[in-house]
Parts: sequence; C-alpha cells; structure tokens
Amino acid sequence: MTIPCLSWDSRDADQPEIAQPNPLTLHELVDQYFRNNDSDERTKLAASIKKATDASIESVAAAIRQLMVWKPIPSGDFNIQTSTSGTITARYRGLRNLDPALRRGLVLCMPSDDELADTNRTLNRALAILRPSLQDCCCVVALSRPIGGRFHQHPASAEDLRGIIRELRRRMPLDTDRLYLFGFQEGGSSAWMASLFQPDPFAGVITVASNPKLPFPQQTYPLLLPNLKELPQTVIAPVLDRSNAAPLSVTDAHLNAIMAIARLTSLPINKVTVPFDSGEFGMLPRWSANEDVSTAIRLQTRAKPGRSVSHWFRYPSQGDVGWLRAAKTYGDVWTEDQLSIAVAPTTDRDAFITDAFKEKLFHLGGRVEGQTIHLETKRIAELELRIFDGMLDHAKPVTVIINGRKRHDGPINPNIETMLESAYENWDFQRLVLARLSFPIRPD
Repeated sequence: MTIPCLSWDSRDADQPEIAQPNPLTLHELVDQYFRNNDSDERTKLAASIKKATDASIESVAAAIRQLMVWKPIPSGDFNIQTSTSGTITARYRGLRNLDPALRRGLVLCMPSDDELADTNRTLNRALAILRPSLQDCCCVVALSRPIGGRFHQHPASAEDLRGIIRELRRRMPLDTDRLYLFGFQEGGSSAWMASLFQPDPFAGVITVASNPKLPFPQQTYPLLLPNLKELPQTVIAPVLDRSNAAPLSVTDAHLNAIMAIARLTSLPINKVTVPFDSGEFGMLPRWSANEDVSTAIRLQTRAKPGRSVSHWFRYPSQGDVGWLRAAKTYGDVWTEDQLSIAVAPTTDRDAFITDAFKEKLFHLGGRVEGQTIHLETKRIAELELRIFDGMLDHAKPVTVIINGRKRHDGPINPNIETMLESAYENWDFQRLVLARLSFPIRPD
C-alpha cells in the first residue's frame, strides 16, 4: 500500500491577515504635493492625483483651494529671502493664530531711508497713516530694505520681489487677491517703481509724499504709467500748514504731471491731499474723523486676469503680468546706470527720447476679446500664455494672434499637472492656471 506523502506549508496555517494601508484621499495627496520640495516626487504625486480623480480638473482645483499648508510666523524679525541682492528680513504685525478659513489681506511696507535700521518704525508709521483698524482685515509686514523699487539695479535683484511674496504666502493664510503695497517718501518711491514694473501680484498701492524715480520723467511717465492700467493707486500728498515747513514742491510737480496723464488715459490713480503734522514718526497726514484710506483697501481686490495689458519693462524677470510672461528675451539687457540722449535742435524732443527708451526696453501687450487673444511683443524671443479659470470657454476653440500672425486656432484643454505646478511655483491657491501655451517669436 502506498502511503501518500503529506507536506505542510506554513502558508496553510491560520495566519492573521496583514492590514493593507488605505489609499490616500485626494486632499491628502494634494497636501503631500505642496509639502514636498523634491520635483521628482511631486511629479509622481501629480500622477497619483490625476488617477485618484479620473483626471477631474474641477476636483483637483477644489482640493487646492482648500489647502491648509503654512509655516509658523516667527515672533520677531525673520529672514525672508537671501539672493543676489543679499539677505532681506521682515517684521510681521497682526494676529499670531490666524484662522485659515478667514484668509486676510496683506500690506507689504517698503521702508523709507530713516527706517532701514528699524522695521518696527516702518510698521508703526504705516499703521499711523493707514489707521490701526487696518489690522482687523489685513496682516502688515515691513521689509528691512526696498525691493524691486529701483529703475537701475542688478538684473537678478528684480526677481526678489516675487520670491518675497511667495515666502510670505507660505507663512500665513492670505487672500492672494488682496495684497497691497505701501511706502512713505523714499519707501513710497520704491513702491511706485515696484508696482510699475511688476503690477500683477497687487490689488492696490498706497504711496505717501513720493513719486516714481524715473529718468527723463516727462517722456517716461506717459510710456510707463499705463503699466498701472489695472492697478488702483492711492497717492497721499501733503498740504502743509503755515506753521510747518514749505511744501514738497518737487514731489508736487511730479504728482501733478502724473495726475494729468492719469486723467487723460483713465488710469486708476487717486490723489488724496491732506494736511501733514509733525509727530513721533515724522510728518504724517492729519486725517479728519471720517477719513480713512484703509477703507479703500478693504474693498479693493486684484484685477481678474485676461484684461487688456500694455507692459514696458527693463529686466527679463519683470516681464510677467500674470497671464502673459516673457519666457525669453533677445538682445542685450540694459544694465548701464546712466542714459545720455542728445537731441538735435530740429527734432521732436519728446518723440525722440520716447523712441530711445522703447529701443532699450522690452514690451508685452495683449487683450482678450471673447475667444480671441491678441498679443503684441517687442524684443521677446519666447512668450508664455497662461489661461486662468474664467478667462475663456474651454468647450470652444480659441484663436491666438501674435504680432498680426495667427499662432493657434483650436481648443486649449485644462491640465492638472500645469495647475499643480503653477500653484506650487507662486504659492497661490486661489488664482489657478489651467493651461500654458508657449510660442517662439521671430525677431522684430
């Protein structure tokens, strides 16, 4: 009789089942994406996000808008950016335990010359002018020195402003459509210049007793002020009492010229003239009981992308107006500090000087009319077009015309990877880029 051979395998015994980890939810995957600094890992997470939602752009957009990813705010001064222009510190004033569900606006303060050694002085002066009640709706941050606010600077320094804004967004739950720029005297001049060349991040600008410091202002004001076409600016100008010093006649003359151009070209620049008094923080506006410029801040929000734009700029990193970006420029970047222009006696001086600036500057222009996008460029080698939510009807074809040539005629499909990447780059979870198109451009 053959006895069957019996074998035993430990796998046949009763073994406790090993619990399999539950797959991550969409919100957990998106949270991990924005906490991860490794680009390769983010690429993998983007694929998982796309798979988890069956490529639903609406689901991913909703998850991004609900993100709660912020670093804690230090109690004192903190380093906010280290770059070519050096280390920049900032001081924060506002609530420490911000409610993430109630995103607040942010006032970014450029320091004046007498504030460079004391960011507290910058904050106190800003609140004295804007009223302490501003803190009910906005956080306030003062920088240790002006950033992005000079006509002539190291080309890499022009990148600092956007880097600083991104870092501030990482520090606190902000309404990214309510970022305001403030400056007093020299700080106001820096605020003017920063907003002229990089207007897109801001909802409004408030400057006090200051004007932009541009060469040949009679010719450059009409050329560059239209960069502010979509950015409201409140200009506070002093009218000094007889007991005080003489009026700031040079600044007044510049502001009068600016307001004349603003009226002629319908720019959103509002001049507020008030008496100034001497106080703890120098000469400050004397508001009446019913005056409060912070009211304007509470109501202003950033212009929607996709409106018409005309943007002249000096450095390549300034060529970003939200829905249009100069990905590459051609020709030499103007780095010289001085500009000498000799005009012949029979030549139209204004036209000649304006043309000289146009030859040295870069230009982006565009407008959205229904499903057609018209774009104009000067000295741009590659243009990036960003499509934001609400700009176009994605169910219909889109026509893109650049410098008179049709460059695209067809659908522009939203892309999850593009939306995630752009939100990470700018740390903006509210205004989402749904698609990007790049166009090489032949020399003018």
